[in-house]
Amino acid sequence: WRNAFDRQTGDLWIADVGESQWEEINFQPASSSGGENYGWACREGSQCTTFGGCDCSTFQSVPPIHEYSHGFQNARCSITGGVVYRGCEIPDLDGAYFFADFCSGQIWSLTYNGATASVVERTSELAPPPPLAISSISSFGTDAAGEIYICDRVGPAGAIYKIVPAAGTPNLVSTDPPDGAIDARTPLAADGTTQLGMNQVTFFFDQATNCTSAEHFIISQLGITGAAPQILSVQPVADNG
Repeated sequence: WRNAFDRQTGDLWIADVGESQWEEINFQPASSSGGENYGWACREGSQCTTFGGCDCSTFQSVPPIHEYSHGFQNARCSITGGVVYRGCEIPDLDGAYFFADFCSGQIWSLTYNGATASVVERTSELAPPPPLAISSISSFGTDAAGEIYICDRVGPAGAIYKIVPAAGTPNLVSTDPPDGAIDARTPLAADGTTQLGMNQVTFFFDQATNCTSAEHFIISQLGITGAAPQILSVQPVADNG
């Protein structure tokens, strides 16, 4: 519980609730033709179960990219998957997969490079201000912009939380113009005129590739005689750019 496609890559992320000891995350790339065997019932996570006399020395399966055990601290018991962050508000998290444990209330993000998974616990930094508290996380979801929501089954009377940037964190983080500079002699206005008498305009985009709404553009003015480079303004634009 539950599976989700990465909206950008088409990769499939599979959070698999274990039998009694181990929870796991399986990853199926978009390039797969299907048919992978992820191990059940011979393996719970990467651990051999010996169920039905299964011989793990000869049994072939695709191992999970991440697993964690029950018990120990926080009484973990059941994985809740999980979606990939493809929003614009927190560019540093682009491509991170979020998941949780239903019983312990722990929340993690995971990044995967095709060979190694890196996991960061996010429980404390995602805790809402008191008296609110997140527990019994039953699902994750995304909106049209790729921002992530957490579904809390218990209190108060069930709740939905949105993952947002920390207060004071800028969401415009790019310092290089990956999309290049636009010469001001190119008409910038709908009526075909060049606006503001600019010598050069550079559009800076944040790191998330699907961020095309107005609040994610910086317009900087360069080369004006006697003036230092500056941010001019942010103007509304259509979602299609």
